Amino acid sequence: MDAEVSHSAKQMMNSAAFGQIIILIVYFPILALVGIEGKMFRPMAETVSFAIIGALILSLTYVPMMSSLFLSKKISHKKNFSDKMMERIQRGYSPLIKGALRFKRTVVLLAFGLLAAAIVVFFSFWG
Repeated sequence: MDAEVSHSAKQMMNSAAFGQIIILIVYFPILALVGIEGKMFRPMAETVSFAIIGALILSLTYVPMMSSLFLSKKISHKKNFSDKMMERIQRGYSPLIKGALRFKRTVVLLAFGLLAAAIVVFFSFWG
């Protein structure tokens, strides 16, 4: 189970850390404001930055450790309602996609036809 938690944490942290870093970069210009704007917005930017840095540190250290300690060690999966629902949707969706891929030109022509019809309807109401 520890290996599973470690693998999952590594897989998730690449995108999560990247997203958190982007948010931090957005707040850096606010920290450079001076005058009344700096006095108004600097505390907010510092607070958000500290919170994001704290969340990043916790998600890299504390959360994986607690997950490995407290999550159930037995790995068994019973099908629940959402699994059954997704299987039913997949059973209906797969043939549609396969058919659409078999008749690519027809699907593209139908899409352009629907677009043209939508444009005609749009301009008949607003024209």
